[in-house]
Amino acid sequence: MYEALALMLTRLAVVLVGQADAHDLVADSVLRAVSSPSWSRVNNQGAYLTRTMTNLAQDRRIQRGRREARELRASRREQSSHLARSVDIDREMVVRQAMSQLSATQATVAFLHYWEDLTIEQVAAHLGMRVGTTRTHLARAKRSLRAVLSTSEREPTP
Repeated sequence: MYEALALMLTRLAVVLVGQADAHDLVADSVLRAVSSPSWSRVNNQGAYLTRTMTNLAQDRRIQRGRREARELRASRREQSSHLARSVDIDREMVVRQAMSQLSATQATVAFLHYWEDLTIEQVAAHLGMRVGTTRTHLARAKRSLRAVLSTSEREPTP
């Protein structure tokens, strides 16, 4: 079962947490899912794994945000000068950044719909959601991506 889902789970993990942490997220998700007492009773194990990964990614985002806030406060105390940053971001990086600003559920729905070419009905079935809920998450994801990407196109590149 894992072999059939491995590529999709890995690609989704890259969208959710980035290339560097993707394999760890997949491994942690599989471990958490199969060691759950309810695993043997799960009807759609692919959906269960995807949901587990989405939840773990959200947990990691929250933890990372808290850690970055602590580090930023510490950095501000230690440094009084401003650091100049030069950013050279290509289109793929802009899209990944925009995807990282979505909620984990929105990013998962957008990934499955656009990258995996699943219909909204297929995405809903895969995630164990209602079709209307899936449409709502996709619409919110598109609205957020449109706003972030249109802003990044207007900003001059240094």
